[in-house]
Parts: sequence; C-alpha cells; structure tokens
Amino acid sequence: MLFGPQYDIHGGARELIFPHHTNEIAQAEAAFGVKPMVKYWIHAGTLNVGSEKMSKSLKNFVTIKQALQKYDPETIRMMVARTHYIKDMDYKEDILEEASKLLYFLRSSFSLFYNAKESNMEDSASEIDEVVAFMEKEFAESMDDNFNTPLAISKLQSAIGDLRKIAETNAEVNAIAKKKAIEKVVETASIIGIFEDEKYKKALGNEEARLISERGRLRKEKKYKESDEIREKLLSNYKLKIEDSEYGTLWYYV
Repeated sequence: MLFGPQYDIHGGARELIFPHHTNEIAQAEAAFGVKPMVKYWIHAGTLNVGSEKMSKSLKNFVTIKQALQKYDPETIRMMVARTHYIKDMDYKEDILEEASKLLYFLRSSFSLFYNAKESNMEDSASEIDEVVAFMEKEFAESMDDNFNTPLAISKLQSAIGDLRKIAETNAEVNAIAKKKAIEKVVETASIIGIFEDEKYKKALGNEEARLISERGRLRKEKKYKESDEIREKLLSNYKLKIEDSEYGTLWYYV
C-alpha cells in the first residue's frame, strides 16, 4: 500500500461512499490493524451536463483536451473552484464564460497594481499592508471552513479590487509594501491555480489607463454618450476592448 497503513486525506465522488469506500476501509483496517484508515474523507459532488452526470457510458462527456481548445486552463480551474466541492456542478458554457470574466477582472485589476509606479513615500504603505493582512486572514478562514473555495475567491477578489483602487488613486505606491503585496497575492492565487501564466505582468499603456479611468468617471456621472466614445476610441486606436461586468471594468487586447 503506497500511502502506508494510514493517511490524512482520501477523495472521491459521493456515490463511492458505499460500497467502494466502505469496502476499502474494511480491507485496509483488517490488513494493517490501524484505525482510522483515513483521517479526512473528501466526498465531492458529481460533474453534470444538464441534469445528468457526465459519463462515458452516457456519451455526454467533454474531455479536458476539448475544453482547453476553447478556454485556458486557469478559466477551467476558476469554474471548478467557484463551486463548493460538496455540490454537484454543471458544465455549461455560460458558467465558463462567467469564470472567464471574473478571471479577466482579477488579472486586469492586479495588473494595474503590479505596474503601478513606486516610491519610498509611506502614504500608501499602511493601506496596502492592511488589505493584504485582511486577505490572508479571510482567505485562510474560508479554506479552513471545509475548503470553502467560492468564499475564498470572493476574499481574493475583494483584496485585488482594493489594491486596484489604491493604484488608481495614488500617483505612486510604496515600493516595499507593493512588493510584499504582490508576493502574497500570487501565493494566495496559486492555491486555486490562477496567476500562474503571469499575464497580469503585461502593462496597460499610460494613455489607455488614463482613458479607462476617465471612462469610469464619466459612467459614474451617467455621461454614457461620452463614455461610449472613449470605448470606441480604445478599440479603434489601441485595439483594446472594454467590457462592463458585475465585477467591474474588464479589458482585452484584440
């Protein structure tokens, strides 16, 4: 037995509890005399297509290779992590699209902070440190709560949104606090398998950033005609597509 007579975590679908896992427990504990065989069982919901479980026998399955032809790996990870592991999950295009939008929001928002100008001024240091400390605490508590990944993602999203605001409202940010924040955000994001592609490092041009900020101000003032003109300018002049989502403004170079 490669894992030894006892190990910490054993995973599997809910439908395997009986008879597969009960049989496994009976055999292992009888053979090795160590109880419990597993300290923590992680029984997950099923992956469905429509109302039916995805399976080869029903020929309603999508392979990872097929999914990757349309979506990048981090989008698929985001889709999975946005559903608590104990719940059944539907594989649907609209769910993948929502995961993609959230991922783009996180990337683009973090990119603004990552590429923010730096200085030794202390003005923003305490604010950045506070955001990071709160993120670490809330993210850890969410994961400790039976691997509540949807809640953990929301805490990461909130923190990145706050860091974005700091970058947008300060001409420069404290270099030491910024470096620490970047390290902690990337480390936290890696737990759910995102930001590994480092696309957030690509800087938004100064003029594009200024126009996006100006468009945001105009929308708050309900000057939609002027904001639409900026959207068109960004697309025609800079090949930058702007989209408004429930998370905030997204942008894509096309």
